[in-house]
Amino acid sequence: MADRSRCKRVARIRTKMAAAVELTALIGAGQVVIAVGLAATVGQFEEDALVSITQRRESIARPAGLVVADETYSVQPGTSDPAPADQ
Repeated sequence: MADRSRCKRVARIRTKMAAAVELTALIGAGQVVIAVGLAATVGQFEEDALVSITQRRESIARPAGLVVADETYSVQPGTSDPAPADQ
């Protein structure tokens, strides 16, 4: 009986992984990786959890003045290029 239950769980995992691969082809790996991480964080492993998470993330508008820290911008003081000496 335990083997039958294990087989069903494996089949569900394979189905969900196949859905994640299909979603990756549609929206890109980066978005799916974020969705998988969020799903794991909150314990959402239902059939359409990844689609729901990606749709929700797309629906949230970013504020106009939002600055995303990256390699070209740092919020850490003193890390920008120094001003030229002649100024």
